[in-house]
Amino acid sequence: MLKIKEEIDLKELEKFGYKKIDWSSHPINTGITYEKKGYGFNIVIDNDCKTICVEEFRQYDEEHICCNCENYIDDLIKADLVEKVGDR
Repeated sequence: MLKIKEEIDLKELEKFGYKKIDWSSHPINTGITYEKKGYGFNIVIDNDCKTICVEEFRQYDEEHICCNCENYIDDLIKADLVEKVGDR
């Protein structure tokens, strides 16, 4: 699994095109995430544990799959903001 390094302030992500989303007023979701949307994908970074999830949207249905695809976050890797944790 990939995540943002602990010492990194998530405000740094705004330099890379991420937008801060505050879910605290939403009845189901809570907390804050940073998101970056692209054609066919959405990158979500959770504020609490700083984990990175890439949601790939499939064109033939409304489902999406969640994966940690390094090619979607190449800019964050090059900036040395990302670390690998765990086996996945």
